[in-house]
Amino acid sequence: MCDTVEFILYTSDPEIDGDFIDQATVETGCPGPWTLGGTIVNAFEIEALVDTQDDGVTFDLHIAEVEVQLDYIVANTGSFPLDVTDGSIGGANISLTDTISVPTRSQITLTSITETITVSGQAGTVLAFPFSVSATTANQFALPCVDETTQLISL
Repeated sequence: MCDTVEFILYTSDPEIDGDFIDQATVETGCPGPWTLGGTIVNAFEIEALVDTQDDGVTFDLHIAEVEVQLDYIVANTGSFPLDVTDGSIGGANISLTDTISVPTRSQITLTSITETITVSGQAGTVLAFPFSVSATTANQFALPCVDETTQLISL
């Protein structure tokens, strides 16, 4: 046996809403290596690893991939209902079978997309998620509107 590993188990992310389950110190076999995707103690596959050399003062987070949910939202801050007539995500048109109405001073989610992003080896990469939408309002004097935005994620 070489090293010991402290396992602290939570129901989910302890920083957000996870409840503590159990904690144990386990001896590991030699030699490592401790790599993402590797199996340790014949039971756990490493999906993420925090490495520290100074008792947790500084740390390096190693993770292979993350799952991100992107919600594409249309907000109506005006005094008249808004009718969404067209839209695109990443250059691909959103298929609207009917016009979608957005009441005054409210918002709706047009669609949600879950993306799995490979993080390992992508340091410095910037991912762009563009979104555009066209709409009209019930105000007879207003011109149709078009809005565009891009969400950037830096790895």
